[in-house]
Amino acid sequence: MKFVLVPLLIVAMFFSFAAALIAMLFFTETVKKPEQLVQLWEGGDSTRLRDEFRPKGFSVDSFLTQSKEYNALYEEKLEQLQEREDSLAQVEVQLTDKGKELINKEAELKGLADSTRKEKQVENLADLTKLINGLKPAPAAEILQSDEGLTDTMQAMILKDLDPAKAGKIMAAMNTGHAAHLTRIIQEL
Repeated sequence: MKFVLVPLLIVAMFFSFAAALIAMLFFTETVKKPEQLVQLWEGGDSTRLRDEFRPKGFSVDSFLTQSKEYNALYEEKLEQLQEREDSLAQVEVQLTDKGKELINKEAELKGLADSTRKEKQVENLADLTKLINGLKPAPAAEILQSDEGLTDTMQAMILKDLDPAKAGKIMAAMNTGHAAHLTRIIQEL
């Protein structure tokens, strides 16, 4: 009897689990009609979307074709972006070169401006030296001592370029402290 009860118990458990499963399918509304239960039991394409979730006119082939089109479009755009990136890299190199050229030109022009300024300054000092040389010592000393844009070095350069006798007379007409200061600068020149 024992041998009959065990298989009978297994069969009863199978039917009770099956009934519980069917009840759960109806309770969760996974299956709404008995026909759907039969369709589920018979099996079907489990990967197939239900019609209510499919867009109209949907097919796997159209999806695959559209996917290939998008992939080709993506590859084309990717290639265009790569070309633009290469072009921008070339432009960046050109701009860097132009920037270096501009820096070199700027330095060259600055050097030219400095040399032109120095030449003009030497020319102006020469003209001022001629003017001071033509004046009497007292007015010349007054002009040189004034704070009207002449630095002490410029005053010393003018006095150095004058005839020593004339420079001595001008320095004698100056304030003694200022004359001593100019004498030290002339010695350094």
